[in-house]
Amino acid sequence: MLHNQRKENHRLKPRGAETLIHLPIDDIGGTIPHVGGTTTQGGGEDGRNGRGGVNDNDAPERRVLISVDNGTSDFLKHQNNEPLNLLKPKQEKAVMRTIAINTMMVVACFGLVSVQSAEAGGCGGAKAELTSGAKDIVDTAVSAGAFNTLVKAVQAAGLVEALKSDGPFTVFAPTDDAFAKLPGGTLDSLLANPDQLRAILLYHVVPGKFMAVDVVKMNSVKTLLGQAAAIRTQSTARIDGANITTTDIETSNGVIHVIDSVILPENDIIEVARSAGSFKTLLAALEATGLTDALRSEGPFTVFAPTDEAFAKLPEGTLESLLNDTEQLKQILTYHVVAGKVAAEQVVNLSEATTLQGGKVRIDTSSGVKVDEARVIKTDVEATNGIIHVIDTVITPG
Repeated sequence: MLHNQRKENHRLKPRGAETLIHLPIDDIGGTIPHVGGTTTQGGGEDGRNGRGGVNDNDAPERRVLISVDNGTSDFLKHQNNEPLNLLKPKQEKAVMRTIAINTMMVVACFGLVSVQSAEAGGCGGAKAELTSGAKDIVDTAVSAGAFNTLVKAVQAAGLVEALKSDGPFTVFAPTDDAFAKLPGGTLDSLLANPDQLRAILLYHVVPGKFMAVDVVKMNSVKTLLGQAAAIRTQSTARIDGANITTTDIETSNGVIHVIDSVILPENDIIEVARSAGSFKTLLAALEATGLTDALRSEGPFTVFAPTDEAFAKLPEGTLESLLNDTEQLKQILTYHVVAGKVAAEQVVNLSEATTLQGGKVRIDTSSGVKVDEARVIKTDVEATNGIIHVIDTVITPG
């Protein structure tokens, strides 16, 4: 039974056409106090919750979601002005409860909250009513008013056209408050670095349309960036370190799930190179040859990475020719990669190293450190799946 002295813990949260009551776990049980109708601009007598609302006779059945602090949910029902009663106790591994308020229902899937049509049943099995679905992902975010920073970032990163395309896409969308949680200066820095910003935004987008019912069945989702983001549903639903606060906002080209933090990709070899800003040609070449995903894998790898200036030293027309001959380009790129993590202190003790291409690079330490004809200009740039040594010349297999 809920006790009056604990009412200060009850937080009534209107969410459009539905009502969400958030209670501490030990408040669940017995009879739940009456919750009034949908709030309107007019009056309507509803002294029980202090809000104007529609007459209960206009809504023969209302159901209310009780969200519990440990992430579980219980199914409650109110009919004919009677108090809300707990119809079903908390069950082990409960996946969902369908809760209807007039013509709407709230679906809870391991704490995921979405607004859906009351006519369809199941977790995520209904059409979302938060939006008509006529707008694409970008226009839906603009109209919502809570994603101004995200929209600005998408524009700065040149992703507007991509997110207006047919897709479909699943977007885990950080709110303005989520961006505000970033350390001071981070957002300005990202807006000034479109490549890094683009990578972070792509980490929030998954190809395909995955409703809440799909998401909760996954351990991870592979993003458009190429990295996988972890999904956790043990207590509340999370993607990496962000809570998923609202789900199943359908659009004409996919679905949006709202998150309360910006999620950041791992600093694998690809992302470390991207963040450096001096390996754009290398990254483009890796993408052209389909090697990006390989260098995102666990590895570990040691990459002797030529800078943009190193590629610029190639004879005129060479790079364009290689980009049109991806097999030859792939041979050259894999000649720059050694299996395993070989730090500088180990490199200097080697005379050669076998590359992923199959050939061997010569290591010369007589005057500085050289790999074949390339000088190593920076060493031990750490990544989560290996290490990068920067070189000033593109090397080619003999």
